[in-house]
This record gives sequence, structure tokens and C-alpha cells, in this order.
Amino acid sequence: MQRRTICRVATASAISLGGLKTAGAQKQPDSLMSNASDEHSRLDMVLAGVPGGGVDHLGRSLGDAVLAARLASAVQYENIAGKAGTVGLRQFVERHHRNPNAILVSGMALLGGLALHDVPVDLKAVTPLARLTSEYLTLVVHSSSPIASGRDLMTRLRDPSRKMTFVGGSRAGADHILFGMIRLALRAQEGQLDYLAAQSRQEALQALAGGRAQVGVSDFSEVQPLIKSGMLRALAISSRGSLHGLPSLKEVGLDVELSNWRGLFAPAGITDQQLARLSHTVDLVARSPEWARTLKGNDWVSSYKSASRFREDLEIEQAVVRVVVQLLKLKKPN
Repeated sequence: MQRRTICRVATASAISLGGLKTAGAQKQPDSLMSNASDEHSRLDMVLAGVPGGGVDHLGRSLGDAVLAARLASAVQYENIAGKAGTVGLRQFVERHHRNPNAILVSGMALLGGLALHDVPVDLKAVTPLARLTSEYLTLVVHSSSPIASGRDLMTRLRDPSRKMTFVGGSRAGADHILFGMIRLALRAQEGQLDYLAAQSRQEALQALAGGRAQVGVSDFSEVQPLIKSGMLRALAISSRGSLHGLPSLKEVGLDVELSNWRGLFAPAGITDQQLARLSHTVDLVARSPEWARTLKGNDWVSSYKSASRFREDLEIEQAVVRVVVQLLKLKKPN
């Protein structure tokens, strides 16, 4: 398969303890009222990402909406980061396999992590529960960078005499996958473009400020405050057309598109009745006024899909991500 074809296929498909929050301080929802039988005494939410990251932000926002809708009396959060979400997946399976009140929050990065790392579990060890949101990725530079625009960046990227480093999240995560698609589309020479996987947003900022990396890759919602503050300059976004006042990659000269979804998984060891109850809770909160306000406030695109449709998407996207990881030569052959 040709590189360009792979890029098009890919675009089309397109941990620390966090504490306990209770419903006591939450305000009454506008219209959504749950029955007593709907309410969980507690939800255990495992966030497969670093504190302050995209998965963490979405998971905690979801928990707030659950509490506001009185669908649980309390929500316990735990961040378990590492290896593009696969560490969180493994520990979730080990500790919550039969827990009817447990939810794993992860995203597209998990597919890359499974394609890259040898882990003892895979998605068969959990049950897809729902896809909640999709978000596009933004290319940014430090405010002191001489790169002024997306087209300016493309000119530099196409110059074989320049070596540039991108910084983003974990290896084989959504940020890295977008970098790989850009590199493949440019047919960059070996060593011309490199990727630095940062362990935190602070590390990524330091890399940009200190010159170890020239371009940052991140979800728009994560970098939006830093763009508004003037610390970072946004160049382009990975959507099909312009979005949030930013030109798409295609509009600045690169035919690449990718969205980063975030979704929920349930333990595979719970009963069908317990799974149905958990699914009902997620469906109720996804239709709540509080969640609608959360989506709007964070510029998240709602892409809600129930378990069966989410499972179908995962099967397709896993195959695509495996191909991209192979083409990027991220995983050494056994």
C-alpha cells in the first residue's frame, strides 16, 4: 500500500490518586432527574493518563456531570499513566475486573500503545462502553519562535537541510500518530523530523521554550489557555477545514486529517445486567444539560456512540493504527 493511501485511510478512520468527590456540593441539574435505582453509591473512575492531560480533564468533567445529575453519590478518581494508556488498562483489568461500578477513561492513544508495546492484556479484557468526544490536534510553537504561520512551518518542513523536532504526548499516542502522518505525507528523509515524547505538559513547554523541540502537538482544549495567554502561537489544526479560527493542515498545504476520540470502557467480568446499568448511567449523563455545558465550555465535539457502534469503530481504527506504527518503524520486529 502506498504511503499516501495509508495517510488517507488513517485520516478517514479517524497514574496518581486523584481523590474522592461527592454529590453533596453539586447543584440540582436543570432537567435531568434520576431515579433512586439509577444512582450508584460510588463510581471508581480510572483515568489512563497524566493529571492535567486530556483524558484526565474529560474524566473529571464527566464525573462532575455524573454528580450533578445525581447518578452517583461519589466518584473516586485515579490517574494511571504510562505507555500510551496501556499501564492504566492493565491495572484496571487487574483490580476492577468484576467491579460493576468501575469505568476506564482512555482515548485513541490506547490503540497506539497496544500496537507498540507488548502488554499482557488487550481490548478483549474490557468492554467498550461509549465514545464521548472527538477533538482535533493543534500544531503550536513557542511565542519566541521565528515560525509565524502554518504555511511558514510547511516551508521549513519541506526544506531537507532543516532538522526539526516535534514534541507531544506518549509514543504511539494521538500526537505521535499525527506527527507520523505528517512525516509520511512529506516523505521526509530519515532523521529530518524527530519526535520527543513528553511526560507532562510542563516538560513539553520546557522543550519548546528551550529549543529542544520546535513544534508542539496537542489537543486544542489543552493548549487553548496557553494560546490565549500568549505563551504559545497556534499554526494549524488537524480538522478537515478551518476550526477555532485556525487553518486546517490541508489549507496550509498538507493533506492530513486526524481526530482524537475519548471513550469509556467497562470491566469485562461484570454481568450483563450490571453492564446495562452502567451503560444506562453513561447514556443519561451524555444527555444531561450539565454535560452539554461541559462540551461547549471546553470546545469538545460530541461524538457519542453506544457500545456496539463504538466497538465497530475500534476494530477498524486498531487495524489502521497498527499499519501507521509499522510504517513509522516504531516497533522493532520480534
